[in-house]
Amino acid sequence: MPYVLLGDQRAPCAGTRARQCPVPGHPCLDDVTALDVVAAVGKLVEVA
Repeated sequence: MPYVLLGDQRAPCAGTRARQCPVPGHPCLDDVTALDVVAAVGKLVEVA
């Protein structure tokens, strides 16, 4: 299954796959923009 990683992969919670973020403020997702999401979807559509 293809995927695109978004967000700060160096954040303390990165890679935990936690259902609820254990880090206040969601630092791994703070900088993800709508354009980042659209670009990621575009990459996935190209692969499909």
